[in-house]
Amino acid sequence: MSTSEIATVLAWHDAVNSNDIDTLVELSSDDIVLPTDDDDPDQGLDELREWATSSGVTLEIGRMFVHHGIVVVEETSTWRPTPTHR
Repeated sequence: MSTSEIATVLAWHDAVNSNDIDTLVELSSDDIVLPTDDDDPDQGLDELREWATSSGVTLEIGRMFVHHGIVVVEETSTWRPTPTHR
């Protein structure tokens, strides 16, 4: 495994978990694609910024695999509950 790719993935997850949007954007490609529930994926750094500030997600890294510079990460996502208004 390459230390560089792994370090980048770890830093990316740390940035998500600490809500460090500037670092997250710096570590991400400008053509990043975020999966969505519909058939229209969100793409780009502006979409990433919006997702990271509003999602309330915490990511826990599991197994990691690296092959020819491509990193695949098994992770567990925990989502902050959406507040209900009364």
